[in-house]
Amino acid sequence: MLESIIDKTRIVFPKPIDKDEVRIMLTCLARSGNYVFNLSQSGYLNVRYTEGDMCVEDYVSNLGGMIARNEPFGITNVSFIQDEVATSIFKEIRFLTVPGYEWEELNPSEVTLIEDLKKDISNYLATH
Repeated sequence: MLESIIDKTRIVFPKPIDKDEVRIMLTCLARSGNYVFNLSQSGYLNVRYTEGDMCVEDYVSNLGGMIARNEPFGITNVSFIQDEVATSIFKEIRFLTVPGYEWEELNPSEVTLIEDLKKDISNYLATH
């Protein structure tokens, strides 16, 4: 069975990872010199002192943006998909491609970047 464009444009994590683990993973991948991650996030930070207890809630609701590299050149856009139950926990990455195009019609540099990212992220997750 041929892999669909939906399957080719996503990375499902073996287990969900939190925002801090995402940051560590991206830092390790960027340190290799292959990738530049230009992502934005939204969420909230709630700090309060109630009845003798300090409560700090740090929540990321959206994370996504652009991933690029110089050699071989490539640019792609991504969105990190949250777990439905836990907050600030991500279960997958989706590469945002132009709707209506088949995998073979995408820019070859973007296809190569997506394939390499999938391999490098899978390798990272298998060893950490």
